[in-house]
Amino acid sequence: MKPGDLVVSNCETKTWYQGVVGMLIGFDRFGKFNLTKGDPLVMYGNGQTIRLAGKALEVISEEN
Repeated sequence: MKPGDLVVSNCETKTWYQGVVGMLIGFDRFGKFNLTKGDPLVMYGNGQTIRLAGKALEVISEEN
């Protein structure tokens, strides 16, 4: 999983972003942007960017 990949959240909790395609834009660790570790930051088409758990995300299209 790397920035630019399209991802979808398969979390168990019913949320508005469950099953919605978003773009991974980077990783955040305790509020500091870091490309190598931390929680994934996903940007959605409605303009919202959310920090999500990586284990709940599925890559559906990889950036080449």
